[in-house]
Amino acid sequence: MGLKGMKKLYMFSLLALLSINNAFGAIIISGDIVDGTGKFTISNSISFEVIKDGQIDLLYMKNWASPADSSRDFAAIYSEVNISINGVDSTYQFQALADNLLQSFNDITPEITSTYIDTVDGGRSRIPVFTGDIFTIYAGVWKLGPQEKFNPSVFGSFQGEAFLGDMFGNRLTKFVSLATVPEPGTLGLFGLALYAIFRLRRL
Repeated sequence: MGLKGMKKLYMFSLLALLSINNAFGAIIISGDIVDGTGKFTISNSISFEVIKDGQIDLLYMKNWASPADSSRDFAAIYSEVNISINGVDSTYQFQALADNLLQSFNDITPEITSTYIDTVDGGRSRIPVFTGDIFTIYAGVWKLGPQEKFNPSVFGSFQGEAFLGDMFGNRLTKFVSLATVPEPGTLGLFGLALYAIFRLRRL
């Protein structure tokens, strides 16, 4: 293949890599929450841009609990989560995963699933942020405590928009759109993209 052809393949590869990056799952619930073998996974670190000064208290996932049920049930986590604000790392704690809400208020609706972010000692300390900050939650896997009434629709890979907000339901960041883990064909495209970039760098 000539240089011109390789350049075309390179441009195609860049587009492929961008689409693949958006295809990887980021938030997943697996196992059985009822018997205490459930897991909450963030497979890729997620970065949010802050759009309003405030104090972050929760990670919200829109419309995961669809339909919402008549009770708000919690699966305990109480494990450390690593975050960064503008590149400065800190350690906090995921307290619990709430399956849904019971009513709408401010920027949230009953179909929202949420995770509390607290200090490591379990205190309800909010995280101050300012417009323009970049707030990143690093990838990890957390065990979920047993909860027999947990909404069964909140399971598998989350496909939708996530955001960070305060305890009053105010959205403080831009939405981040999340999708599912790629199919085998997508992984093959990923390999082709890497090969094309490697070949072009050797020319």
